[in-house]
Amino acid sequence: MSLLSNAQIPVQRLLELAKQFHKVLQQQSDFERGKPTAASAQKLQQLMRRSGVPFYSDCELTMYQKKQTGEDESASRGRSVFLTLNSGLERSADYRKDDLWIIGTLPELFEVELLCAVPANLHKKQQVYALHGPDATTELAMISTLRSLKALKLPLLPALLQPNSGTDEHAAASAAPDEAASCSEACDLQSAVVSAMHTVVQQFGLNTAQAAVLQAMQPWFLPGNKACSPLCIIHGPFGTGKSMLLVAAIHLLLQLRDRDTPLKGCRIAVAAHTNAAVDRVMCGLLQSGQTDILRVGPLRRISRELLPHSLHSTAGKRSEAAHELEAMLKEATSVAEQNVLKDELARVKAGAERARRKRLKTAAVVGVTCCSAVLPVLDEQQFDVVFLDECSQMVEPLSLLPLARARCRFAVLSGDPMQLPPLIAHPPQLPQRPGGPVAHGLLRPVFVRLASMGHHVHMLRRQYRCHPEIAAISNAQFYGGRLLDGCSAGDRAPLVRGLPPLLCLDVRGSQDYAGGSHSASNRAEATAVVQVVRGLLAQQHSSEDGEESGSKPVTPDTIGVICFHRAQVGLVTSLLSRPTASANSSAGDGASSSSSAGVTVATVDSYQGLEKPIIILSTAVTRVGAFVADPHRLNVGDAAVLRDTAPAFKAFLAAVRSRPGAYKHCHPGQPIPLASLLLP
Repeated sequence: MSLLSNAQIPVQRLLELAKQFHKVLQQQSDFERGKPTAASAQKLQQLMRRSGVPFYSDCELTMYQKKQTGEDESASRGRSVFLTLNSGLERSADYRKDDLWIIGTLPELFEVELLCAVPANLHKKQQVYALHGPDATTELAMISTLRSLKALKLPLLPALLQPNSGTDEHAAASAAPDEAASCSEACDLQSAVVSAMHTVVQQFGLNTAQAAVLQAMQPWFLPGNKACSPLCIIHGPFGTGKSMLLVAAIHLLLQLRDRDTPLKGCRIAVAAHTNAAVDRVMCGLLQSGQTDILRVGPLRRISRELLPHSLHSTAGKRSEAAHELEAMLKEATSVAEQNVLKDELARVKAGAERARRKRLKTAAVVGVTCCSAVLPVLDEQQFDVVFLDECSQMVEPLSLLPLARARCRFAVLSGDPMQLPPLIAHPPQLPQRPGGPVAHGLLRPVFVRLASMGHHVHMLRRQYRCHPEIAAISNAQFYGGRLLDGCSAGDRAPLVRGLPPLLCLDVRGSQDYAGGSHSASNRAEATAVVQVVRGLLAQQHSSEDGEESGSKPVTPDTIGVICFHRAQVGLVTSLLSRPTASANSSAGDGASSSSSAGVTVATVDSYQGLEKPIIILSTAVTRVGAFVADPHRLNVGDAAVLRDTAPAFKAFLAAVRSRPGAYKHCHPGQPIPLASLLLP
């Protein structure tokens, strides 16, 4: 378990829970060791709960066993174990079937030992103490999928295991031998495919590299093509239009869905590591006119734009979706969001969920995260093609979930191994190499493994997102100079006149602080971040005549703050929410806390794939550990230390220093007027 991803795998969350548990326990010097009194145990439960630790001091572990005539009483067959919580119950929604529970006869729980399914010394009923751990649904699903791959007869399995393995067999299965098309029919079909490709290329304005991906999919539509590979792998660096290309590729499949091809009537699944990635593709389909789509998952995590095309993940009674929407409505922060939720609530109450469950059987495109691919509502669903985005960012067992569940014949795998690799709690100490995170192991995603086996990878080379000066750093450090700029410096003119494309603010004398975990925070740096944010937002008020001043209004939704550590996210968010002393603060910029609402503050992992015109990066630390020094994190402390210990930072700082006025020094507590950051 300790090798699995902490983004889905509960080991990291379990470790953090354990650290917090023992931290609280150590602070209670008067706690009775061994078997405490009921009052002392109840006090411990209260202290744990205040610190966010779900500890239960009054529990019973009960074993039931149904005996049959002639059965050995010592036999373990048919035994069931029940945990009864006598106090401290949370909402029923907080408990799930596959939650992990740490149970012991002593409250300290100093050591956890993995036992058999039913320990031999378990009494029929005994008093225990329990710690409610994380949900392990996804982990169990991955293990189950790996165990059943052979039984599932996954059509893609040969291609996933060996290069070119099984492609002849796959192509032969695409068309029955006795239904071979005549030469004229084959020509007509190929002409229709080429015509559809041309239409899609024109509709989406695809460049040459993007169009080449559609060209690679062409054999999928031609019966009996023995050179057909069922895999299409896309390397999409930042800003190269990967999501738009996936939308275009789905349009191509849907345009030819009624033709007599191996993909006639095909159904498509869109899967990804995160809800945001799934929603990007699904929203792209909706905005480009495709309405035969269905987004399956938790309503709270689905884009509001997709709610009319969504199916609540539990697929349970109508009231479950209605209750969830009512709760979301109470938490809505804008009139627009309230109106969207009210409309969806009205549809659900009118029976929309029931109709959508029926439509799930026929919908042309279904969007779901890899974790949600195991939902029971998808048990009987089969999809011919799976689009798997972010597959360079997840452990391979997680990638297999949507592929195995869909039992697909073709797959489009997209990602960027130069950006975030899978996160795992205890990565094995394996050698790094330029072509990917590691040579072997869970840190190597399916994208990297297939590329190393010789599968052709289509690289998108033209980036349209970043200012050329910003893109140049990543291009040189991670992509060997292969990327081309699809936008000019003029296309990415500064929102604030005089603000350089790259700016490094070196907060001198700051120290990192890492509380009870490995997550660091840095108050001096966070304060500097907040001053810069408020200075930028002040332009929204002082530049109403933006055309004349050369600046454009900077609104909260144009600013993103990316932190390497979760603790720094919390600190920056907290400081942003505080009101300033006055409109004329010491920093010289008068943005209030209310005007800061809407600024997105998140970790690198959470920001993957998102775009903002202005990005502020906070490292928080002055000493670089493996986490911060990972060059992949920069691609999405004390500058001198960062420069010496992290090569990617060294290149970044060198690039900034080479630009006049782009490197600034700041001491803790020193005001940072925005004017001091602008070029003359």
